[in-house]
Amino acid sequence: MLLKDALAKGRLTATTDAETAINTTELSLICVGTPSNSNDGLNATGVLAVAREIGEVLKRKAGYHGIAIRSTVMPGTVERATVIIAEVSGKGPGRDFGVASNPEFLREGTAVLDFEAPPFTIVGTSDACIEGLLRCLYEPLDSPYLVVDVKVAELLKYACNSFHAVKVTFANEIGSLCKRLGVGSYSLMNLFIKDCKLNISEQYLKPGFAFGDSCLPKDLRALSHAAKQLDLEMPGLDAAEQDLFAFLSWPEFRELKKQGFAISSHTVEHPIMTLIPSDQLSHELSASKAAIEQQVGGNCSCFVYPNGGSSDLSGVVVEAVRAAGYEFAFTVTNQFCSRGQDPLLLDRIYMPGQLSSAAFHVRASGFQGALKQWLK
Repeated sequence: MLLKDALAKGRLTATTDAETAINTTELSLICVGTPSNSNDGLNATGVLAVAREIGEVLKRKAGYHGIAIRSTVMPGTVERATVIIAEVSGKGPGRDFGVASNPEFLREGTAVLDFEAPPFTIVGTSDACIEGLLRCLYEPLDSPYLVVDVKVAELLKYACNSFHAVKVTFANEIGSLCKRLGVGSYSLMNLFIKDCKLNISEQYLKPGFAFGDSCLPKDLRALSHAAKQLDLEMPGLDAAEQDLFAFLSWPEFRELKKQGFAISSHTVEHPIMTLIPSDQLSHELSASKAAIEQQVGGNCSCFVYPNGGSSDLSGVVVEAVRAAGYEFAFTVTNQFCSRGQDPLLLDRIYMPGQLSSAAFHVRASGFQGALKQWLK
């Protein structure tokens, strides 16, 4: 019906003539398939072939032309397409044409509905001309219009789809366990999704350290053990559980190690933290600092707090760590950055989730051994 109405009103025409299509429009949307290569990598041949075809036509077109890549592509594809168009056409990007990333978030079967009511419209570009063309195109939509970095826009669709796959895997694995235990999976998951404070929310979705604390590792191990007792495989949840080892691969940590900094690890349980005043906690941390400095025969400037806690405790920890004389501090969970503090404004007291990407997997109970192995 929608297609029939558009054709009747002359708002939609079809052509295989690229010359006509480009010369009679201001904006081209590249919407071609991006299949997998034999090694599972992205095949962007179709996207780049269209870019080359557009470049051929732009040789002879006067005026500015915008190109938006709607296809799902990896970061760097917009840049490659821009280079191809510039080389083929002899025109200048930003002056004669512009290329933007404009990923689509449409599901098969509900594409029209998803287009008319998207969660957001994403445009990745630094070119004001094509940004203006796309803003005009999407103006009728009642949804956030967000201009972001090109590579962020390119990778976003992959992040979204991967997360959807993780959700499906999680739900299916919990469902399988429920079935073996005689638990109603639909009843359980209907309750699960009612928690919009933690379960269905932005919580725990900021990159940083891996999970720590006493509950998460313990409960995940218990769930995994229950599945094994029932001869049930849960690879998704098993992947979340790592050995008692910390893979410290942050550039910041590596640089600290190169500079010869010693690292102190200290465990403070939540009930104790709520009772011990900051000055006493600082005294306890100072004693720990002095002990490790004596052990390594040098200054200990980096403090690692392996037991996470709620954000209302972060001030106590930060104050005590500063008072104990540490220059650097890292926590193991994302909970301390829920207030959104900028770590660079905290006198070099660093919070997770706001530094570079990390491969840091730890359980609090194994933290000391992991640090010792890393410091060898």
